[in-house]
Amino acid sequence: MGAIGVAQIVHSLDVGGMERVTMHLCLRMSSRYRPTVFCLTEKGRFADELEARGVEVIALGKQPGKDLRLPGRLARLLREREIRIVHGHNSGPLFTGTLAAKLARAKGVIITDHSRPFPERFSVVAAEFVLSRLVDEIVSVSDQNKKDLLQHLHWPARKISVIHNGVDEAPPATDDQLAALRTEFDLSPSRPVVFVAARLEPQKNIALLIEAARVLRTHGLDADYLVAGGGSEQARLEKLVVETGMRDRFHLAGWRLDTAQLLRAADIFALPSDWEGLPMSILEAMSASRPVVATDVGDVHRAVVNEQTGLLVPPRDVRQLADALARLLADPALRERLGAAGHALWREKFSVEKMVARYEELYARYA
Repeated sequence: MGAIGVAQIVHSLDVGGMERVTMHLCLRMSSRYRPTVFCLTEKGRFADELEARGVEVIALGKQPGKDLRLPGRLARLLREREIRIVHGHNSGPLFTGTLAAKLARAKGVIITDHSRPFPERFSVVAAEFVLSRLVDEIVSVSDQNKKDLLQHLHWPARKISVIHNGVDEAPPATDDQLAALRTEFDLSPSRPVVFVAARLEPQKNIALLIEAARVLRTHGLDADYLVAGGGSEQARLEKLVVETGMRDRFHLAGWRLDTAQLLRAADIFALPSDWEGLPMSILEAMSASRPVVATDVGDVHRAVVNEQTGLLVPPRDVRQLADALARLLADPALRERLGAAGHALWREKFSVEKMVARYEELYARYA
């Protein structure tokens, strides 16, 4: 008997936490399973790495709006590749993947909800209420998100498991890599570096960090701020950096695939999101022994234990965000202590091996 076909259904393989989960599942599953990735729209930035390592990635070229032919097209591809388990990620793949899986008579249908803002539109609630009854397993990436799924979408509680995200340990950076990054962004060895890896979307509220940086500078606490990511907020944030007088210290680096090296060049990781599940970027910072300053949203507190592995602040509170950053900027010993404790907690609870093992337990039910 050959390896069991598992389809990962995503919107695309662009840079983000959900896409990293998909990559980890494809690359770290046991040889018992044979992964294929189906992207509803385009392949995205991560596709090359998967394809180079032997994972088939197929872009379906979804038409704008409702593409009612897409489930049928996907079902044919699932049958051709003898897919037994269909694993969709988030709302669009929930619709297309579930219908295609039923048409293809897949043995198991799994959906992972990677967190979202609520409330949802009534049409979404109604459609997902029905679809949630058709899937076999539902995974939430955080306890808070599970509560939201039950309260706002009325999904069946008996089907929902919580599997926290997991990441690989950030690899060390060479001296040459660090020197190149410092030259690229004009980072002075005398200034600490605050790093952010995030999509530039309203959810991440990078504008709050820019304002906090301005406040700190007026109080004599100088640092460099490096943001890796792109999105709809790019132009607004670039303008805000100029308006706040932070252009020489705040670097919007755009999409990067070398975030591990950027983490190693940083002293502090920050994420001022308005809402989250459990962000992969925070776990990656912990794996690199970097102290984290983050807003207390979703399940962030399960990784960033306040005063133990990092510092938590309320969302949308620039003063408390600035105060937390000030403590770490002024105290290298505190940075080292929190970073070491964060690394230990990552190893205990949030490694990629633990996450993949939990998903394989679900797959085994339909193997």
